[in-house]
Formats: sequence, structure tokens, C-alpha cells
Amino acid sequence: MELTGGSFRRSRATAYVVIGVRAHAAGRGIGAGLLQQARDWAAAHGVHRLELTVMVHNTRAIRLYERMGFTVEGRRSECLLIDGTFVDELTMAAILPAPS
Repeated sequence: MELTGGSFRRSRATAYVVIGVRAHAAGRGIGAGLLQQARDWAAAHGVHRLELTVMVHNTRAIRLYERMGFTVEGRRSECLLIDGTFVDELTMAAILPAPS
């Protein structure tokens, strides 16, 4: 897992999330656990918004992200070239609750 935050004052409250779970480990809660760790870390460090991207054909990951509070904000058409085929990517984000 990787969290990358904005380096400018205006973007410091946003972090970009990258996670990966190997196919043989899918369905064991690892992705959900990583996303929860990202949310916990973000909340503890004043991050208000988490962002990520996902290939449109990765429906399992999209469902996980939606369960974890992410919503689709946009689509990047033909932005990735995988095995000679252009693939679309979704941009997703979750707004974290304000600290109590």
C-alpha cells in the first residue's frame, strides 16, 4: 500500500491511495484491511480526502472501494495500454468525516 499526499498547502488534505492484492489472496479481506488502515492513517494525519484509480474491468475492486465509501468521480478513456489494448480507468474518491 502507498499513500501519497499533496506537497502544496492547498492539496495537503488529499492523499492518493495505491493498493494491490495478489489474485491468490483475493477475497480474504486483505484489500478491505489495507483501505481501513489508509483511512485510519489519513484521519490521524488531517487528510480529508482519499483518491484512487481503478481499471473499469476490475469490478471486484470497484465493489470493494464502493463498500469502503469511495464513489466514482470520473472516467479516463483509453488511458492505459495493457497487452496492446487501451483500457479505461475510473477515478474514485472518499471524503473522510471531520474529526469530532
